[in-house]
Amino acid sequence: MGLASFILDFLSSLAVHSPATLQQLYGDPWAAHGVLRALPPLAKNFTMRMLYLTGPLAARSVLEWTPVESRYLARDALCKLYLLRMVLIKSEAGSSSLDEALAAGLSDPSGDEDALTAAVARALEDVYAPGALICLDPVFQASLQSALAGEAPTPWIADADPSSLDGADLPSAATLDSFAETKWEAILEFLMGTPSSDLEPGVEAMLAAAGLIVDHDSDETAAPVLTPAGFKYLLKDVYTQIWTLLVEFISVASEQENSMASVIRFLFVLTFLEVGQPYRMDALSEFEQTLVLDLHALGLIYLASPDSALGREYYFPTKLATHLMTGNIELEDDHKYIIVETNLHLYAYTTSVIKMNILSMFTAITCRLPNLVVGEITRSVVNSAFGRGITADEILQYLADHAHPKMSTLPSLLDTSTTLGDLALLSATSPLQSAAASVAATQKAMAAVSSDEAAIDRPADVREIATSYYFPLHEGITDQIKLWEQERNRIVFVPDVVVYSGFATKKAFNQIVQLATARGCLVYVTPAKRMLVVKESGAAAINATISGIDPNM
Repeated sequence: MGLASFILDFLSSLAVHSPATLQQLYGDPWAAHGVLRALPPLAKNFTMRMLYLTGPLAARSVLEWTPVESRYLARDALCKLYLLRMVLIKSEAGSSSLDEALAAGLSDPSGDEDALTAAVARALEDVYAPGALICLDPVFQASLQSALAGEAPTPWIADADPSSLDGADLPSAATLDSFAETKWEAILEFLMGTPSSDLEPGVEAMLAAAGLIVDHDSDETAAPVLTPAGFKYLLKDVYTQIWTLLVEFISVASEQENSMASVIRFLFVLTFLEVGQPYRMDALSEFEQTLVLDLHALGLIYLASPDSALGREYYFPTKLATHLMTGNIELEDDHKYIIVETNLHLYAYTTSVIKMNILSMFTAITCRLPNLVVGEITRSVVNSAFGRGITADEILQYLADHAHPKMSTLPSLLDTSTTLGDLALLSATSPLQSAAASVAATQKAMAAVSSDEAAIDRPADVREIATSYYFPLHEGITDQIKLWEQERNRIVFVPDVVVYSGFATKKAFNQIVQLATARGCLVYVTPAKRMLVVKESGAAAINATISGIDPNM
């Protein structure tokens, strides 16, 4: 799960369990702007198109904003916007079915977000009848218009009077980066059992509340014991790690203020501040000043020593705070440090002890040099990782995210015989779907499947899309790790599935596979037999697509 998905899923859960909180949040222009920044590209596009409309428009018109072969992407975007309560559907039949879907989610004690999403997606299938209308939520629309037009008051203005800071030693960008890195590494070191003097009081309780470690109330000196969620946590990217703790932070802080919306708004506004600029503490409320002290412990905000010239009169946001909503779009090359050979030998160019320890969770380390770790991914070590709750997909995702640039070159098998349709199927059946391409590449590959391949199958097109879809690990590596996992789970029971077979053409089969993959309901696929198995929650959309496929395509 990516950072944006994590944030949006959190907001979607608010829509289900605390809709009043979400409405209160949308009433703030800066919070509305922050939510916009976290939206997927197509959902963001739809939001901007409807932003300045003075009235509702036909729901079917929204579908016409995308090509026919990409309509399922439009449905997914609308489903996300509706789950976030950013759009309103005005139709007697459609709105009632959608409201029933949300009501079912509200009454479901398990709080299964996937089930709720599937219910809303099925309800949306009935919304596109003539007469159904759609519009942005008026509160969200007014707030976002105000934010984008520059009418909203600036939340906190940096101190513009240089004389007030005469003689003060302002922290440099390097100092802020070092501070943020030190604070965050202290948390990761603590999780790995290495005590750190940089760990702030209260962080351990937050980790325990988030379910990452076993809470030792009776023995404060005991070393932390990681839960399965804790081991998974170490393999995630830094911003997903931060938000995992912030969700718990929001829950605890909102109990003090009795307003969850005010805590979330504070975090959203932080993302619009400038790194390294001094902001006055006295411009904040007493509760917000308490939040600043708590976020200082996580490395999101820098505070000078109370004995310094700056004292505690100013605070400085770090990059961890200003990138909360977007994260790092791409990892820098110095974070892409892992090379894995097809014989499962691993070479990691790093000086970080934390990265070395993370690798040791699924790699047998044979040699450690000052800037190089050499090891081998073995069955016994990987099985040990599986026993801790880590999955094969999580191991592969970590290796792919940190793969050295030399591993990201396209294989020579992409020659003139490779078609775009084949590439779309290759993407759909790749070892790890979370490493798939952007929406634009998905649309282009789908267009290739449903159009005349002979007209567009040029090597340049194949290579362009392959660059977006290409998974950097060799299939021998992914297959071996997945086989080791399957040895532990020889039989997997998947309830409520639908089997599709007997496709007349390869193009039709490829299109349905891509649709099932995009909707996250693909369970099993056999290209040679043109057979696939999908979850029942996605069957309605697939049936609708199959009924519209030209039998002669």
